[in-house]
Amino acid sequence: MDEPATNSGVIKIRGASQHNLKGIDVDLPRGKMIAITGVSGSGKSSLAFHTLYAEGQRRYVESLSVYARQFLDQLEKPDVDLIEGLSPAIAIEQRTGAGNPRSTIATVTEIHDFLRILYAAAGVPHDPETGEELSRMSTVDIVKSLSNRPEGSRLILLAPITTEGDAKGMIGDLQRQGFVRVRVKGEIIELEAAEEAWPEDGGEVEVVVDRLVVKEGVDSRMADSVEIAIRICGLEVRALMQNRGAERWEELAFATSYRNPKTGFELPLLTPKHFSFNSHLGACEVCHGLGTEAFCDPFLVVPDPSKSLSAGAVVVWSKVSKKKKGWNQLH
Repeated sequence: MDEPATNSGVIKIRGASQHNLKGIDVDLPRGKMIAITGVSGSGKSSLAFHTLYAEGQRRYVESLSVYARQFLDQLEKPDVDLIEGLSPAIAIEQRTGAGNPRSTIATVTEIHDFLRILYAAAGVPHDPETGEELSRMSTVDIVKSLSNRPEGSRLILLAPITTEGDAKGMIGDLQRQGFVRVRVKGEIIELEAAEEAWPEDGGEVEVVVDRLVVKEGVDSRMADSVEIAIRICGLEVRALMQNRGAERWEELAFATSYRNPKTGFELPLLTPKHFSFNSHLGACEVCHGLGTEAFCDPFLVVPDPSKSLSAGAVVVWSKVSKKKKGWNQLH
């Protein structure tokens, strides 16, 4: 007796007699790419389209409500004794191309939109240069990590910013936002006295957002402070943590965006548009989502460099109408 298809990992077909098929029995391995070959009229399409796909589509339609079925085209039940282990099926038939470079298998089968949603929700971004996985932490993740430290631990939340323009102007802006201290080159100083130590343009200053002690009931305040730090920096939240009873301060960094600090490569929060070749967010910058790149081959333009311009060295010009003046007509 044959083993059940679910145990053998195959699609079991028995007694397939659709069209040109003559009661064939065949087991097709699941999860494999299979090519069905044969001479014309041997039943390749009868097996692939009119048996396997037809039965898969018929079973899917039967699982829907009577109301939904009326809007779908139903294929006739194939002439086959048994099919087991059949998954939901999609069929694409080779026809004369439509000439649309943006038409793909995914768009033809109408699964492109679903794939974009899937990748945006479950995709794991990586740095294309190093292959490292990129991760980001939400406010909840950061608060959970900090609040798990021993009770009584001291915490200083920092938001790194890049210096730009007049130091006095930046200091005044931070003071108007209610900040009192900054950390410059590892030292925490009052904003009022920070002008002399302020780095030149392109340097880094860490704004002291909050100072607190890890204890019960502090999570709400901590979350508000983390949100402020994210709003200031947008890329990273830093913290100085001193566990209770310890002398050393530990420096922590939490990435709030998909960014590799080693290479500087950064990705925004993924959305379905980032996986669409019809959107500037997802299209390749080189081919613009078409999958092809146009360029000029100098050897095709000038196949014989020994010729002069008047002798027709540039092939394209030699094809210009005789009524038009071209370089090949000059003497």
